Amino acid sequence: MAEGKQRSTPKADAVFRAVSEGIATFTADDLLITSVNPSITRIFGYSPQNLVGRSISVLLDSGDGAEPGVPDAHALDLTGKRADGSSFPLEMTIVAADVPSDPFYVATFRDVTERRRLERMKDELIANLTHE
Repeated sequence: MAEGKQRSTPKADAVFRAVSEGIATFTADDLLITSVNPSITRIFGYSPQNLVGRSISVLLDSGDGAEPGVPDAHALDLTGKRADGSSFPLEMTIVAADVPSDPFYVATFRDVTERRRLERMKDELIANLTHE
């Protein structure tokens, strides 16, 4: 890396594009999105151009219409907010990148809608079996 700038390798770029989790990088000072991978579009419905430069909180639903802040934790169960305004269960992990000259965060996002649906079905099945 030269002159404090990040350079990505073709392999790192391929991983960034290939993973199924949504990935976003955002600035440490004002929490503005600086890059997203293609899975963000699949999960949230936003194009990369509609996210870069916006607050990371646009992807989170506070539930009360207020602008949510960025959670102060590393791995969280939250509610995501899609471009169409719909909400969904979301796992979000935030890590600080170790670049002293240009601090930023990396967030990964996973839509857990299907997992939650299966958990509910399992719980209902168990409840029905224990009552018979």
